[in-house]
Amino acid sequence: MDFIKQEDFVKQEEGYEPGIPSHVPPFPWNDEDTKFTMIFRDFGGLPIEPATTVVIALRTLIRFEELIVPFERKINHSDDGLRAWRENHKKAVDLNIVGLPGYPPLRTCHQGISKWNDKAWENRYSYLVEQRRKIIDRRLAQIGIKKSAREQFFRKEPEQPRRAILAHDPSGRLRGIKLHCDWWRPVNVLLRRLARQFPGRSDEILYKFWNPSPGIRFEDTIDELRIVAARRT
Repeated sequence: MDFIKQEDFVKQEEGYEPGIPSHVPPFPWNDEDTKFTMIFRDFGGLPIEPATTVVIALRTLIRFEELIVPFERKINHSDDGLRAWRENHKKAVDLNIVGLPGYPPLRTCHQGISKWNDKAWENRYSYLVEQRRKIIDRRLAQIGIKKSAREQFFRKEPEQPRRAILAHDPSGRLRGIKLHCDWWRPVNVLLRRLARQFPGRSDEILYKFWNPSPGIRFEDTIDELRIVAARRT
């Protein structure tokens, strides 16, 4: 697909800096969209492995909460929304509003011809969604939540069909990602719902989940983790 060229809408003014449009692009795009492009570039702290420390896992989860949760709202929790946003992301790259990441490969080159790799967005999002689920499940296990309760954390009902998230592996098979209907809701909302199963222990559940070190106040730990996460590139 041929997109509008940058010179078609960017004024050629003296002192113009590439990447800064002189007026609003002719398609839906704002600072929030630019923030969401962080989902589709290299992401520190991954993959989550048995040796991954609690602090690194929680820092990564905070980044997920600040990106994936609002992004799901942005795309109206749908495949069509994800694909529409992907097309706008392509335009933003073509118009030099945002840069093209080195990883994942959103463009491929075949016989000297560069093309968009549409599956790269779906594969990347699918991967991060699954990593978020793993972090949450592992942390719940670490604080003593039984398997039966963990299996109910995102509710038992399956997610509505989301083929874009159930991305295909290189062999063409669907990946075995397990999505339940509340997978995309903020983790603190789900933690408070879980805490209702433990009368009188609501604050304790949140404290244990987010506090990687005994003797540190819950609020201080969250602030510290968020500050460190924000500094990561």
